[in-house]
Amino acid sequence: MGGVVVEQNIETAVGTDVGRHRLVDPGPGAAAGCPVCAEEVAEKAPAVETGKTHVLLAVDRSGSMSRLVAETRAGYNAFLDDLSGDVNADRVLVTTVLFDHEVLPLCTAAAVGVAPRLNEANYTARGYTALYDAVGKLIVGFEAATALGEHDRVMLVVQTDGQENASQEFRAERIRAMVAEREKSGKWTTAYLGAGPDAWDGGEAIGMASVNTRGDAGSTLNSYAGITHATRGYAGGASAAATFGTLSGIAAGGVPDGSGDGSA
Repeated sequence: MGGVVVEQNIETAVGTDVGRHRLVDPGPGAAAGCPVCAEEVAEKAPAVETGKTHVLLAVDRSGSMSRLVAETRAGYNAFLDDLSGDVNADRVLVTTVLFDHEVLPLCTAAAVGVAPRLNEANYTARGYTALYDAVGKLIVGFEAATALGEHDRVMLVVQTDGQENASQEFRAERIRAMVAEREKSGKWTTAYLGAGPDAWDGGEAIGMASVNTRGDAGSTLNSYAGITHATRGYAGGASAAATFGTLSGIAAGGVPDGSGDGSA
């Protein structure tokens, strides 16, 4: 049943034409209100500022990743493909480096729809693990090429299965300081995905919250599913803590249910 309209002169905080306002009594159990007032308040409400979400990925392709090459390609590509179909896909930009004993920039601030996918030509397992160089060059290269807007945010994710053993330019102390400085700004959140026991201590060494996974095919795919859902949540305004909770829960084998896709 529709609400009863009671004609009254109502003084409002937003209206000056009192004659246009009317009190609507919607019946028992609901609050009365004026639809004209509601419309005017909505018109006067400030727009919610939403910036870009930058996802920075350092993806290990050292020799020990040989058993996970197919799953890494599939998981990374699914991450891009899934986000490409989102309504807010244009607000998510991806910067990726691939690393073994060398660091290969794959893309910088690329839209998810056009970012390069992993394939046999650009992603094969070889060499050693220059983890610190990968993270350092990823951050420095991104900041040199990209100016963050007032409402932009950054999610930095490292995915590796091995220990650092080949960096030439960066050391753990420098990476830890870089991470801490950026997280302190309130614009950055970080996560370290350690695939297997050999990688589990790496995140602590560089000051990044760690998600320790088994390092098998299933956990690799789960990790990228976690990145996908965490990106959606972070882009929607979720806190750093909620974003990490979403990522770690799914990467560890949880079932994505959309609970981390909003603000918290």
